[in-house]
Amino acid sequence: MTFFWAFMSAVGVQIFFEILKSIFTKKEIIIDRLHDGEESEDKKMYTFAGTWFGVSTFFLLAPFDDGFYFWIGALGYLIPLVLLGLFLLADLPDLLRGRNSNLDLKKSQKLEEKEVKEFNENFESLSGAEIFSLGFKRSLRSFEEGKSYERVLDNSEAHTELYDLFVMYILESFTSPFTDGSIQFPSDFGLEGAIELNERLAGKVFDSDPSDVNSLIQKLQEELDNSDFKNKFSYSWNFTTFQKIIMSKRNPATFYLIINNDKNNFSEENFLNLYDETTKLLSEDKLAFLENQLEKHRLSIIDNAIKKIEKNKAKEKVTANTLEPYIEVAEMMMGEDDPIKLLQAKSFLDEALERLGEGKRTPTIKQKLESIERLNSFFDN
Repeated sequence: MTFFWAFMSAVGVQIFFEILKSIFTKKEIIIDRLHDGEESEDKKMYTFAGTWFGVSTFFLLAPFDDGFYFWIGALGYLIPLVLLGLFLLADLPDLLRGRNSNLDLKKSQKLEEKEVKEFNENFESLSGAEIFSLGFKRSLRSFEEGKSYERVLDNSEAHTELYDLFVMYILESFTSPFTDGSIQFPSDFGLEGAIELNERLAGKVFDSDPSDVNSLIQKLQEELDNSDFKNKFSYSWNFTTFQKIIMSKRNPATFYLIINNDKNNFSEENFLNLYDETTKLLSEDKLAFLENQLEKHRLSIIDNAIKKIEKNKAKEKVTANTLEPYIEVAEMMMGEDDPIKLLQAKSFLDEALERLGEGKRTPTIKQKLESIERLNSFFDN
């Protein structure tokens, strides 16, 4: 084969992976806060694979005099196969049990499909108490499944579903605590289906069965007694509502402004009520323990964000990704008592605006700009 056809074969391999990318990521919904016209990780994977196998194909087929290049191409194909084999070998016990797992999965999917169908058909006739009860039962099921899975990962975030339902009860609202309703209530898969469901739920009058509420609070309290936050938090938006409540350092009126940045609709009065009811679930010692853990995460996020800011200064182009660390530093320093640190946080926001200048305002950058302006208003006051 000539060099020309070896090159055309390599291009063909890349085109093949581009076709796969367009097929399998066509309906992909990007919800990453840092996404600003960039490819998602899944799309990047297809692009990387196309380049990797394209180059390997060229070395494999091109008529080089030295056989060394042939083996480079061969290794280009062999290495991914070896890694795949090791991955499958690590999962061999699960694969051997795969039949039962698949049966359980199919059973769960059928139950989900049945619940979605019944929920949609009976939605108008369901009362607030019936919907809350349904949400509780589904959240409990999701909680137990998540707890079983996360125990393997040494994680203790499975109670999040239960806490979100608790938030719904405290605020007497179906939609305020959620960005989507896909966990607590039956809906079509995907963000769009969850958003549509939230819009439908907003028209329902809230109600709850006392027995469900008591069971929810009792179960949640049991789990919070054993909770901790060992896992490192890489970004400020990784904190759940529960963790943000604990992270308020007992100054919920100030920290409400951070929560409100998440586009939740509840008022400051409701937030203070939620704070009071949440802290009642925890002993003083437990509350202090969790606050100490989250404080370490907070300082770590500030430190990492400042490092990103310094690293990004060498980049001429300003993107949403560039602005995000400035916002993180300011958000994580809002609760500081030291006036010097508050001035430092404000200086980061001023620097972000200076860097942005009159540059291009993409939709995502506009969102970041709104956050910067809101934070600036807080520090000015």
